[in-house]
Amino acid sequence: MYKNLAPFSYERKRLELFNIFQYKHLNKTITFPVSLVEVNNVAHSYPVLWQRNKDGVELVALVGLEADHNYALSRHPNFVQCNLLILEAYPFALAKTDKDNHWRILVDEVMGQGEDDPAPLRTAAGELSPEADHRLSALRIFAESYGRTQALSQLLDRVGLLKPWDVSLKIGERFVGLQGLEVLDRDVDIRRLKLAGVIEQVGWDAIHLATMHELSLFRMQNLLEARTAPRAA
Repeated sequence: MYKNLAPFSYERKRLELFNIFQYKHLNKTITFPVSLVEVNNVAHSYPVLWQRNKDGVELVALVGLEADHNYALSRHPNFVQCNLLILEAYPFALAKTDKDNHWRILVDEVMGQGEDDPAPLRTAAGELSPEADHRLSALRIFAESYGRTQALSQLLDRVGLLKPWDVSLKIGERFVGLQGLEVLDRDVDIRRLKLAGVIEQVGWDAIHLATMHELSLFRMQNLLEARTAPRAA
């Protein structure tokens, strides 16, 4: 998702903020991090599951089946979109917490492509522009529950509730595979037993996430239909 991250300071004077659709490299990304505060909204549009990385697992939204078919950004007429906070905030991003347990803000130093003029970082009076304030606010909202989201995700992983979910789909004459994704254990009895222990520790967050995750998996059909349906004229 990010190409050239650098530290961001509120003392910075200049930065061009392009329309999110002008950051063309984002179209190649089909999974984006999600936090608990937005999971209810996101789960009604995209599958919400986990992706394993070097730091463990991360809760993500699956917004496409192939690179260059990102339905969070494509404006596809056959697909209902929702705004992911991490995209609302772009090019601003989070860094790992510092020694005082504070999030640090980074900025992806990437130029947008297209004819629309970018918004400035600051107004003529030197204040943050409305566009900059909007994006930084989205990042702040995301950060408020991201730590909790990650802690819950790692707990689910430690108790053995997350299992690989390798998918093979036929699109036209081709087979498309998705790897590196994980879902809650599909054995209902095992899932209920292990989840009960997690619920005892963290309460409502675990119930809510497990429910939204299960419901969101039905959105895979939406992705497949969007990928195979003809574009409207």
